[in-house]
Amino acid sequence: MIASNVITDDQLWSLAHYVRSLAPEDPPETREVITSAVLTEGELPTSPTDERWADVERFYIPLVGQIVVKPRWFDPRVKSLWVQALHDSANVAMLVSWSDPSRSPDSEWAPFAQRVVDMMGPKDEGSTWVPGSTDQLVVQFPQTVPTVMERPYFLQGDPRRPAYLWSWRGDQDRAVEMVARGLGTGQEQPATSQQVTAVASWAEGEWRVLFRRSLSTPDSIADLQLPRATVVPVAFQVWDGDNGEAGNQAAVSTWYFLALEEAVPATVFVAPVAAFLLTAVVGMVLVSRAQKRAKGQ
Repeated sequence: MIASNVITDDQLWSLAHYVRSLAPEDPPETREVITSAVLTEGELPTSPTDERWADVERFYIPLVGQIVVKPRWFDPRVKSLWVQALHDSANVAMLVSWSDPSRSPDSEWAPFAQRVVDMMGPKDEGSTWVPGSTDQLVVQFPQTVPTVMERPYFLQGDPRRPAYLWSWRGDQDRAVEMVARGLGTGQEQPATSQQVTAVASWAEGEWRVLFRRSLSTPDSIADLQLPRATVVPVAFQVWDGDNGEAGNQAAVSTWYFLALEEAVPATVFVAPVAAFLLTAVVGMVLVSRAQKRAKGQ
């Protein structure tokens, strides 16, 4: 046991102040709408580590444990994530990033994960976690753009209002499109209908997953079509395999909205300038004529 006089009070306070300095002064702002800016020049990023992402606005999404559907989960490792999005009027790129100290499955974390399950898992509900569970991410949309505020149930839809999913797993170098009618009911679409792609990177305790898909797809029945200048509901679910999370036991968000900005035509900027110049010229002509008439009199 370490003697109480090994670390002084001043050292403890210095450590506390240092830890406090690592946190932001103010909590991140949570906004209901995630804006996808339009890219008018060049191609969309194809890598989650592309330097251009540093200039794209980030949106903070808080997460909570899934405590509605059994087996529930009260101790999610991932408490929040960040979302960035771009589109070029034909395709959309969405980058999702979050903190995760391990790339699951990590053999060094396996005993810890089992202790988490034993301590935090509801004793009367069992657990779907098994050693070797991987990290996962789901981006969830309604299957069709709703015409009213009514949306599918936030946990992967319901029988009447299915959800359209982009599902990524850390042990697979891809994403798949799925349709779900409730948590855990997702059915993968046929290979011929798969349109979404994903590229992921894990470094220094952070996952970065980049999804890409065309705004419109040939399968207009199963796939959500993403029209420009439209707001589409979107939600997120994250699993940390090394924290004993799998199946229904995950971190989840509520519904947010993805807004695809419309490209602004050049005439929007040119027309006011042209109108101003024309008005100025006409005004000068009228003033000049008035002055000439005054001199003639």
